[in-house]
Amino acid sequence: MQPKFRVWLRNKEGALVKTANKAELLVTLTRLGGEEQLIKFIPVEGEDYWQSSVIIEEPHSFDVMVNLNYQGNTVEWHYASYEGRMQMDAETAQRQSVKTSSVSAGQIAVTTRVYGNVVVSPDRISQVKARFPGQITSVKVAYGDRVKDGQVLATVESNSSLQTYSVRAPISGVITAKYASSGEVAADQALFTITDTSTLWAELKVFPKQAQSIATGQTVRLGGADSTVQSSIQQLLPNTQQAPYLIARVPLKDTNQTWFPGMMVEADVTIQQKDADLRVPNSAIQRLNDNQIVFIKVGDQYELRPLEVGLSDKNYTEVKSGLRQGDEIVVGNSYLIKADLEKSGAAHAH
Repeated sequence: MQPKFRVWLRNKEGALVKTANKAELLVTLTRLGGEEQLIKFIPVEGEDYWQSSVIIEEPHSFDVMVNLNYQGNTVEWHYASYEGRMQMDAETAQRQSVKTSSVSAGQIAVTTRVYGNVVVSPDRISQVKARFPGQITSVKVAYGDRVKDGQVLATVESNSSLQTYSVRAPISGVITAKYASSGEVAADQALFTITDTSTLWAELKVFPKQAQSIATGQTVRLGGADSTVQSSIQQLLPNTQQAPYLIARVPLKDTNQTWFPGMMVEADVTIQQKDADLRVPNSAIQRLNDNQIVFIKVGDQYELRPLEVGLSDKNYTEVKSGLRQGDEIVVGNSYLIKADLEKSGAAHAH
């Protein structure tokens, strides 16, 4: 049943007043924060009562001003009808670490967590060979040296021309294997291995329950031992090892050299995203009678507000109705206010 006010009007003789041409009834509701709502009443055909012309929305906590005009005579009176309201001074709130913040718009980003490892991209590993067979006359680098694209790594005297030519690095990176020594013969074997770790990849395991919600292009926040970085899924590949998961490949720009091949990583993949008109921190939300509620603060008054909520992520929940932009709400230790209201019997949420 929709919540509406009903009023039974009787004249001084005790007879019911059922027609609008004899009386006019107006009620003004003032909620915490100063919001006013003017309610008109109309007689209900076939009934002996008058009913509010609109639904009385939550919160059902207000100061009530009644204005009745009957046959040219006006009567006014008021009363308080509070639900889920309590008072707490600033000193008590500070002592109990009751913290507040303002309601505002913001982004909701639903994520799912996956795990994987850091790997070197295959196209950034180079096996360096001599162009022509010959004798190695000099070696310019050592294992572990960092080299640049085009840098001379060794010199070789060609068997056919007896001319000496340079063996140069085809990419920038680190010498991760060295097979060449002066005086040896260079044939078709690799002389060096260069590995470029400036752009690494995270290979993430996506299991069947997650696979339906994960796709290329989605934003990923990767976390390692001591750092985090944001990237996106560029490839989603089947597992060649016949394991029961897909591989999501994510490029990892390592400008600070804080990531290393073989590192374990955890990743939060954004699977749904929305710009919410209103959102509240999850820490603000309490449950009462199967409803999700928050507490607004006006001066030293606190009052519960039932919410209609939408999308939620790890930190925030979208609010569809129940609050207004700029409302000050309790975001820290709101459970203390809920407990006090429940103890006093003043808590209420439909």
